Amino acid sequence: MFSSNGYGSAPNIEYLSLNATDDGLERYRGLKQ
Repeated sequence: MFSSNGYGSAPNIEYLSLNATDDGLERYRGLKQ
């Protein structure tokens, strides 16, 4: 899907997804508190 532009490697997707999740959790915790 993204392999044509070089951003589709599994490690990159996992890394970005993990960062997005962590950021989302921090924001969610901030809103909850």
